Amino acid sequence: MYAGLLIARIFNRSDSQKSASTMVKDLTYETEKHYIGKSTFAFAVRLVGPNPELLLDTSYFRFSVNNAKYDRDASFSIAKTVVPIEMELCGDNFPFVEKDIYDRRGLSLFL
Repeated sequence: MYAGLLIARIFNRSDSQKSASTMVKDLTYETEKHYIGKSTFAFAVRLVGPNPELLLDTSYFRFSVNNAKYDRDASFSIAKTVVPIEMELCGDNFPFVEKDIYDRRGLSLFL
């Protein structure tokens, strides 16, 4: 639909000065550290159904999130460190979300 509107604008020669820019950032040499839930990045998972808390019971379902860190030493050998990130019900603790969106999406039942 959007493409059709743009094509119509081109043929009518009206308001055809639209532009889009995308920034792609190579994080390979990025020095800024990002922490899940502590800066500007967070995510939540929910089991759809009557008992979403079953995601916490590993006898039903196993879901894990890990933070992997890769370091190189002077000889360019790579050392990997994996730290598990524990999951818990969000309750009212999910960051970076407006209250109305939080309530509408039911984020208190998400992990």
